[in-house]
Amino acid sequence: MFLGAAAGSALLLSLSCTTMDSTVTIPALIPGAQYVENKSCEECHADQVRTFKRTGHGMRFIKNGSNNQEGCQSCHGSGSLHVESGGEKSKIVKGNEAMCYTCHQRVRSEFSLQYNHPVASGRMTCNDCHAVHSPEKAGIKLVSNETCFKCHQEQRGPWVFEHEPVEHDGCSACHNPHGSINTRMLKERDYNLCIKCHYSTQFQSIGHYAHRRALNPQSLDPSGKLSTCSGCHRGVHGSNFSKELRTQ
Repeated sequence: MFLGAAAGSALLLSLSCTTMDSTVTIPALIPGAQYVENKSCEECHADQVRTFKRTGHGMRFIKNGSNNQEGCQSCHGSGSLHVESGGEKSKIVKGNEAMCYTCHQRVRSEFSLQYNHPVASGRMTCNDCHAVHSPEKAGIKLVSNETCFKCHQEQRGPWVFEHEPVEHDGCSACHNPHGSINTRMLKERDYNLCIKCHYSTQFQSIGHYAHRRALNPQSLDPSGKLSTCSGCHRGVHGSNFSKELRTQ
């Protein structure tokens, strides 16, 4: 029986990787429990069920239909024993990173990259940034700058000279919020990130500095301090001194 279940899981995963736009996984199981009507959850958790319907996760559930294995029980496990016991907490799966990783396997791998938010080490949790039951914070992919500023207050500003991507596109315009192979969890290395937006054909001759030097490895400053855009433009989040985002 175990081998049969394992084979079924492997088949389901392989099919999801080749035929669907997201990974399909088997919902959490609780020994001896059965799936119940989703409305059973609402009898005690009315607020959570009401707001959950307006989140990204909830909308996906509504789109796919009213299968009892979806919705609350797709994360918290089959709920019959929890309902029959009057809400015994040991009879239901509690929220944790392992629960999220069941579907978000790519995110799990990003937390293993060299530069990451310390979720794997236990110093952070998914819920520090994402509120899966609340539509105010859970799009669920979209997390506002205010979420980042809770910890990174020095980047908040306000600045006299704003860096437009920070203001309009958010922190994730430059950073991968889960993890990256690049320092500061940047999406690209060095000037490769900057020239994704600053791609003017006049780039090499802008202003009084020959920017072509910054792109020529043979002419870099031996110390490496001026070998990237941030060597001069240090105020990448904003500056109170220079429209060119210098800090002084």
